[in-house]
Amino acid sequence: MRRKLCVILAFALIIAIMPVLPAHAQQNTVNANTAAELENAIDSDTTIILGAHTYTFSDGLWVDEIENLTIVGTEGTKIISRFSHEGAIGIFSSRNIRISGVAFGFDLPASSVGAGVISVFVSEDVVLDNCVFTGGVAGFEVFYSSATFSNCTFRNSNSFIGEIGDSEVTFNNCTFRDNGARNAPGTESSSLRVSDSPWHGETPQVIFNRCTFWSNNNTSFKNEITIGVSGIQSETIGGENSYSTGRTRVNNSIFTGNGWQTGVNARAIRVFLDGRQMDFDVPPMLVGNRVLVPLRTIFEEMGAIVTWEQSTRTATATKGDTVVVLTIGNTSPTVNGKVVPIDQPGIILNNRTLAPARFVAEAFGGAIDWDGPTRTATITTSPNGNNQAGIDPA
Repeated sequence: MRRKLCVILAFALIIAIMPVLPAHAQQNTVNANTAAELENAIDSDTTIILGAHTYTFSDGLWVDEIENLTIVGTEGTKIISRFSHEGAIGIFSSRNIRISGVAFGFDLPASSVGAGVISVFVSEDVVLDNCVFTGGVAGFEVFYSSATFSNCTFRNSNSFIGEIGDSEVTFNNCTFRDNGARNAPGTESSSLRVSDSPWHGETPQVIFNRCTFWSNNNTSFKNEITIGVSGIQSETIGGENSYSTGRTRVNNSIFTGNGWQTGVNARAIRVFLDGRQMDFDVPPMLVGNRVLVPLRTIFEEMGAIVTWEQSTRTATATKGDTVVVLTIGNTSPTVNGKVVPIDQPGIILNNRTLAPARFVAEAFGGAIDWDGPTRTATITTSPNGNNQAGIDPA
């Protein structure tokens, strides 16, 4: 009994002398429908809901010395800067910042290149998901910070893809496309700069998981000098072939049609449907000597309705009386219940289904021509194609 009483008194004494910890601030939720409302709403412990609007700022949106901020966009949400020397968004000396569903860019004269679309400096735990970064001298600048980009697209930068110094940055399922547009072919300035120079701090830790580098002007990994270019010559890299140098690592990623690549990967695969070049958010690619193309985009352009069953990883496309069924990893897709064998099964890349080009073209009665030297697949919706040269795109 005496021992139990001593224990109780000891706990009571500890509780009595413990400092009173402040309760975690409640998160405020604010709807912002104008640039002024968005700017005024930037504060710690705040969630800001944006609409399908364009929020235009004279010198970008600033997040400075803020903690626990969430910004949620929707389809059609854009944040634009009209000042060429400031990015669309700058995050400085902040912590626990979450931004999703926003497209960032510039509204500038054609002669201006803009700054980095997003700048992150001396900040911790910055997370961006499902965002698009367009234009600027670079897609991103991250220094002395920790940041994660997931399901983001960086495209059409005027010079290099981005720059990272003394930071820990992870890219998951991101696409880097058509960057370095204003550089002469082969210039280093269109690279991704991973710097360990004294000016930008110590060598950062950078990880790319399941990313796609597509049609960039001389995409390379730069660590004072260009590194690893000779080690990334195939269209896919991953698994046992993951590439790493210093503290930069690339896992299960794809490189196709970039300016520094040589041989078969020197240019991206182009797809034309009835004379019109298709635009994809995931690139066509060569797998097992077969051309794989985004199934949904082409089928919907043909007028089909496409559905996806996640539990079986099966895509079903319907047009008129024709029903096409393809299951990921299966070499026996069907058209109206009849098996149409393929030797390269469909795959999933960045949440998109890719399937053999010939199967996709012919499933609804079309035809395909493949020109190997130019890496061009031409699909017509009337069956009069003629495979010209190179790899059979089946």
